[in-house]
Amino acid sequence: MAPGAGVRLITEGGEILAGMDARTRGTAESALRARGVRLHLGAGVTAVHARGLRLADGREIEADAVIWAGGAAAHSWLG
Repeated sequence: MAPGAGVRLITEGGEILAGMDARTRGTAESALRARGVRLHLGAGVTAVHARGLRLADGREIEADAVIWAGGAAAHSWLG
Protein backbone atom coordinates (compact mmCIF):
# COMPACT_ATOMS: atom_id res chain seq x y z
CA MET A 1 0.00 0.00 0.00
CA ALA A 2 1.13 3.54 -0.65
CA PRO A 3 2.11 5.62 2.40
CA GLY A 4 -0.99 7.19 3.91
CA ALA A 5 -3.33 4.86 2.03
CA GLY A 6 -5.80 2.73 3.90
CA VAL A 7 -8.32 -0.01 3.29
CA ARG A 8 -11.67 -0.30 5.02
CA LEU A 9 -14.11 -3.18 4.87
CA ILE A 10 -17.66 -2.06 5.54
CA THR A 11 -20.50 -4.51 6.04
CA GLU A 12 -24.08 -4.13 7.17
CA GLY A 13 -23.85 -7.44 8.98
CA GLY A 14 -22.38 -7.73 12.43
CA GLU A 15 -19.58 -10.04 11.26
CA ILE A 16 -17.53 -10.88 8.20
CA LEU A 17 -17.96 -14.21 6.38
CA ALA A 18 -21.34 -14.79 8.04
CA GLY A 19 -21.79 -18.19 6.39
CA MET A 20 -18.57 -19.59 7.82
CA ASP A 21 -17.81 -21.10 11.22
CA ALA A 22 -16.62 -18.91 14.11
CA ARG A 23 -13.00 -20.06 13.90
CA THR A 24 -12.74 -19.17 10.20
CA ARG A 25 -14.37 -15.78 10.81
CA GLY A 26 -11.99 -15.07 13.68
CA THR A 27 -8.93 -16.06 11.66
CA ALA A 28 -9.99 -13.87 8.74
CA GLU A 29 -10.78 -10.91 10.98
CA SER A 30 -7.42 -11.20 12.75
CA ALA A 31 -5.59 -11.40 9.42
CA LEU A 32 -7.36 -8.30 8.11
CA ARG A 33 -6.69 -6.28 11.26
CA ALA A 34 -3.03 -7.39 11.30
CA ARG A 35 -2.69 -5.95 7.80
CA GLY A 36 -4.19 -2.62 8.83
CA VAL A 37 -7.65 -3.11 7.32
CA ARG A 38 -10.20 -1.12 9.31
CA LEU A 39 -13.44 -3.05 9.81
CA HIS A 40 -16.81 -1.33 10.06
CA LEU A 41 -19.22 -4.09 11.11
CA GLY A 42 -22.95 -3.44 11.33
CA ALA A 43 -22.54 -0.33 9.19
CA GLY A 44 -24.93 -0.04 6.25
CA VAL A 45 -23.98 2.23 3.36
CA THR A 46 -26.72 4.66 2.33
CA ALA A 47 -24.90 6.65 -0.36
CA VAL A 48 -21.78 6.67 -2.50
CA HIS A 49 -20.70 10.04 -3.84
CA ALA A 50 -17.71 11.72 -5.46
CA ARG A 51 -15.85 12.16 -2.14
CA GLY A 52 -16.56 8.73 -0.65
CA LEU A 53 -19.61 7.29 1.09
CA ARG A 54 -22.17 7.81 3.81
CA LEU A 55 -23.07 5.22 6.43
CA ALA A 56 -26.56 4.66 7.84
CA ASP A 57 -25.55 6.28 11.14
CA GLY A 58 -24.64 9.48 9.26
CA ARG A 59 -20.84 9.08 9.29
CA GLU A 60 -19.06 10.14 6.12
CA ILE A 61 -15.99 8.21 4.97
CA GLU A 62 -13.75 9.91 2.44
CA ALA A 63 -12.41 7.64 -0.29
CA ASP A 64 -10.50 7.97 -3.52
CA ALA A 65 -11.96 4.66 -4.72
CA VAL A 66 -14.92 2.56 -3.59
CA ILE A 67 -15.26 -1.11 -4.52
CA TRP A 68 -18.75 -2.45 -3.91
CA ALA A 69 -18.90 -6.23 -3.54
CA GLY A 70 -22.20 -8.04 -3.16
CA GLY A 71 -20.92 -11.21 -1.56
CA ALA A 72 -19.63 -14.59 -2.63
CA ALA A 73 -22.97 -15.93 -3.85
CA ALA A 74 -25.73 -14.55 -6.00
CA HIS A 75 -28.80 -13.20 -4.26
CA SER A 76 -31.86 -15.46 -4.46
CA TRP A 77 -33.84 -12.89 -6.48
CA LEU A 78 -31.41 -13.37 -9.38
CA GLY A 79 -32.52 -17.01 -9.75
